[in-house]
Amino acid sequence: CVVDADRVVLSLVSRQGELSAREQLGMNQADDYTWRFLAEQARRTGEALLSGDDESLGSAAPAVERPELGRAMAVPIRHGNQVHGVIYADRQPRGGVFTRRELGLLEVVAAQVGTLLERQRMTWALHMAARVRETTMEAISDGVVAIGLDGEIRSANSAAAKLFRGTKRDLEGK
Repeated sequence: CVVDADRVVLSLVSRQGELSAREQLGMNQADDYTWRFLAEQARRTGEALLSGDDESLGSAAPAVERPELGRAMAVPIRHGNQVHGVIYADRQPRGGVFTRRELGLLEVVAAQVGTLLERQRMTWALHMAARVRETTMEAISDGVVAIGLDGEIRSANSAAAKLFRGTKRDLEGK
């Protein structure tokens, strides 16, 4: 972690819209409520939170008790308005505090993680679209070729490759 923390949780929003801990450092099962309370507030508001004292972690009190210092912080991982998860860090066991500067460092990291997650999501979506296109083309029994504006063959189905006495790969780019 970019900040010296006793415990850290990287949580991502599941398809059901709930926070799910993906990585945990220094946490045990009994600590689940500790990080989840502040992380849920950060996810819901989309704002980085710095919690000033232990009591605010276990109650419905506002998360930001002392804005300049805090024993725990939660930073949303997002891209644009979409929150993908939350990074939680605390100094509970040894009783230290974080500063606004450290919160800012964690916000920078969370922004980079959000960009990487969005890039991964887009890559997956493009991959799935290509698979759907290929499956659709293969389902057609007639020979089908897709030709780009430059006149080159971009893709072909097996029936087209058979008609041209080659492979689909042989046709691409011709």
